[in-house]
Amino acid sequence: MRLRSWIGLAFGSFALLGVALWVWHFTRVESRAQRGDAEAQYELGKRFVLGQLAKRDPIQAVQWLRRAAEQGHPQAQASLGLLYARGQMVPKDYAQALKWLSRAANQGSALAQNQLGTMYAQGKGVERDLLQAARWYGKAAAQGAEVAKRNLALVSAASFSFNAAITTRDGKTYRNAVVQKVEPGAVTVTFQPETGGFGVAKLKVENLPDYFQYRYGGDLRASAASNDELSPWSQLTSAMPRG
Repeated sequence: MRLRSWIGLAFGSFALLGVALWVWHFTRVESRAQRGDAEAQYELGKRFVLGQLAKRDPIQAVQWLRRAAEQGHPQAQASLGLLYARGQMVPKDYAQALKWLSRAANQGSALAQNQLGTMYAQGKGVERDLLQAARWYGKAAAQGAEVAKRNLALVSAASFSFNAAITTRDGKTYRNAVVQKVEPGAVTVTFQPETGGFGVAKLKVENLPDYFQYRYGGDLRASAASNDELSPWSQLTSAMPRG
């Protein structure tokens, strides 16, 4: 009986120690955030979104994420943009979503790039533009984001059915281009020349824009981002929207 009591006491002590350490850590993060540390502000905002140690608090979550985002923290920008895009904890606001997602995407956030691709693919907050969708999906896919790879495959196929214009890296534009043939290192397209009529061109994959390079040239870049990076908070981004 006494042994059970000691065991119970030991487990209780460890539990209290764990809580104390969490409280200590939270207090330190909060102190750093108050002093203007962007990483701490992001961490604090995330905890208020997920209800970790503190209750879920939309006002506190958005406040701290915004403070970090305004300092240029890409994960905070992406997270804030995603909240606005989905209408989670804040009223849905595509203008705010586009603002913050664009800033994060331009800093290389695969999460933001994928979400921007979805906004362009679905015409939410922006004019529907499958080429822009492919561009952003391609950037996320080139970092190894699996969901963006799937989205890119869908939107790339759709974009060609709309007779897209392709501008190659050397500045040549092929209007109303439709891919007719894909082979190692090159694609053959039919297009409409500026002088009218009908044209056929064989384009080297290396001369295509990034999003077409990935689609037709395979993964030309080393994978730099994991799925964990794409979805940093499973409770918030467990079901990434697809185009």
